[in-house]
Order: sequence, then C-alpha cells, then structure tokens
Amino acid sequence: MDANPRRTEGRSLAPRTILLVDNDPELRRALRLRLEARGYAVREAGTGGQAVAVLAESPCDLVVSDINMPCGDGLALADAVSARWRVPIIFMTGFRDLYELEKLVPGATAILEKPFDFELLADLVSSALSGLEDDDDHRLMDFLR
Repeated sequence: MDANPRRTEGRSLAPRTILLVDNDPELRRALRLRLEARGYAVREAGTGGQAVAVLAESPCDLVVSDINMPCGDGLALADAVSARWRVPIIFMTGFRDLYELEKLVPGATAILEKPFDFELLADLVSSALSGLEDDDDHRLMDFLR
C-alpha cells in the first residue's frame, strides 16, 4: 500500500520530500530506509546548519529533526525554518519533560520522545503531510509520552 499518494486529476506527482536531521547517522539511515519504503523521498542532514543549507538548496515538505545536536540544534533550526519557510517540523527527543519542551518549540507539529515506535512516527508524518493538503495553516501539537 502506498502511504504517500500524491495525485492530481489521475496523474501522479513527485513523492513528498522529508528532511531527516539527526547527528546519529545510523538512526538517520534506519529512518530513511523505512520512510523510503513507504514512498517518501528522504534527504538527510547531520546538524541544524546543514539542514538549513539543504532547505535553501531545495525545499522539503516536512522536517523530522532531533532537538539536541551539536553545531546547530533543533531549536535553532526551528527558528531558522520558521523565518524562511512554511514547513511542518516533527521533533524527536530524548528530553523527558515534554511539557517544558512545548514552551521552547511552540510551532512544532509534533514532539516524539525517543525511543519511539516507527509506526508512531509514520502516522505523524502522514498526518502532517495530509495537513498540508487539507489546510495550509495546519499546525497541531501532539504530545506523546
């Protein structure tokens, strides 16, 4: 089943593009492979600064980012993204106090606590991307504990 259909008047469009941002290359690879298997195009960055460069080169439909990274963390990335682009962001974090985290990233589409089940991330990705199609101003904060 194609989890990433994009069709207009019977013709397929390019797949939705997701930018994965995490300083752990093994986690990025694992998530990339699973998201690609669902039909998404995936690009990667190891820092927030690299992510901004990737977005400047070619915009993405969704950013999935860690929060705690060296050389440009997820919070700085969220500020940079919101200043230049209208792209939903799903954060992944090992930070345990999600209530406090909400105060730091109020524009996040969702915050996912590590470790997490991939199916939960896949559902959040699908929901965030559906929101782009249904309502361009879609911004829903999900707190997952």
